[in-house]
Amino acid sequence: MRRFGWLADHVKADIPPPVRERLLELTGRSTRAWLGPAPEREVPGATGYDRTWRLFVNVPHEELHGSVGLGRRKFLRKDS
Repeated sequence: MRRFGWLADHVKADIPPPVRERLLELTGRSTRAWLGPAPEREVPGATGYDRTWRLFVNVPHEELHGSVGLGRRKFLRKDS
């Protein structure tokens, strides 16, 4: 749940507030969750700990940069 929630926030997915709150409830109490290699393996430029999702993001900013905001709604035009 933590990884899913963090990724949804990262791509700025349109998640209704009650659903997001339920996801946060389902994360449990543990703080030993991570995205990427185990935290024992140091990754240069890693994003770090996210307090909201209680998740250590052990992935460099550069690798995640292209995915920021991909979850936003896009509107198509008839002539495009």
